[in-house]
Amino acid sequence: MVIHPKTLDRTVKLITKFEGVETEAYQDPQGVATICTGLTKYPGGDIVRMGDVCKASICYQYTKDLIQQESPQYIKNLPGWERLGHSRQAALLSFGWNQGFNVYKTKEFEPIQAILKASIDYPERYEEMSEVFSLYATDQGQESAALLNRRSIEGNEWDKESVKSLYFQAKRDTYLKKAALDYIWLADPAKRKIEEDEIIQVSQSREIPGDLHNWLWVYGIPGEWTVYMPDFELLTSDMSTRSDIDWTDLNYPLGKYLTVGEIVQYDPRKAPEKSSLEAERLSRLVGEFNAVREAWNGPLWVTGGFRPEPFNREVGGSSNSIYSRGEGLDICPGREDIHHLFNWLKGRWTGKIDYQPDHGYLTLDISNNGGFVGIR
Repeated sequence: MVIHPKTLDRTVKLITKFEGVETEAYQDPQGVATICTGLTKYPGGDIVRMGDVCKASICYQYTKDLIQQESPQYIKNLPGWERLGHSRQAALLSFGWNQGFNVYKTKEFEPIQAILKASIDYPERYEEMSEVFSLYATDQGQESAALLNRRSIEGNEWDKESVKSLYFQAKRDTYLKKAALDYIWLADPAKRKIEEDEIIQVSQSREIPGDLHNWLWVYGIPGEWTVYMPDFELLTSDMSTRSDIDWTDLNYPLGKYLTVGEIVQYDPRKAPEKSSLEAERLSRLVGEFNAVREAWNGPLWVTGGFRPEPFNREVGGSSNSIYSRGEGLDICPGREDIHHLFNWLKGRWTGKIDYQPDHGYLTLDISNNGGFVGIR
């Protein structure tokens, strides 16, 4: 199993924070020759010997190579690994590096296994993980301040993907569904009615590209369900006065008409790195959307947004797509039909518009200086 480079980088940053980087071999407390981030052997299998010297950059690569070599069976035994983002995968790899990548074989590891397994149907259980990490902070039967600190930092890395208090309110009578179909085609066990104004609390969301549905996991209801997203409104907080965007807060308002949740389609794994080029592009994209929405003077729903790798590739996106660069946003009108929105917008948008009338949405593309030229 190949670990994504971003996950590897985050894992090594965690490990070096705890272990440090020793560029000259030294003897550990057991008298074993050790180097770099606590390595006693090199990726090729050769053991470390006293007198060995490594550059810090080589230590960094050795650590990544060893994680890649030694963790596949560990990863295979972590339920729902592929559903986790880079931060949560890194937290588990850092934990395995410290405790041993064969720790999944022991009963001591069962609390972590239980949460990962239960979270497949109830993702809200993921929120317990950072506290469970703290159970593994003893050394020879005694609580260790160093291990408590390590477990706390791993827990904070895990919590970067937390979804807290994400609520959707139905704007009309609608359904939770087991497939992205009109509810009339589904048997009763495959749908649950949601009344107008009813509020559902969501613990996880996954975008369905090219569709106005999303997969949602709803608190207290097992399994995954699709919903027709234009039927719902995200309940969010008041306008923020902060100048920098918190991309990890799905409720964070982006001006008058958008939230971070809509840009990443309520998936915290997709949060852009702070001050990254993608974050800068998304900020401009947000500004252009808000200008469109103000001039349109009616509801516009965002149905597709930022998809960094590997999530873009996993849903069939092309390499270097506008979605992975932070330059594309799928939208649909709340009341008018999609043809009306396209005809109104095409003379007011300087960039490309990908028009998908059969699917009920169009894509705003800000690449090549695309933007709104109507009244702002």
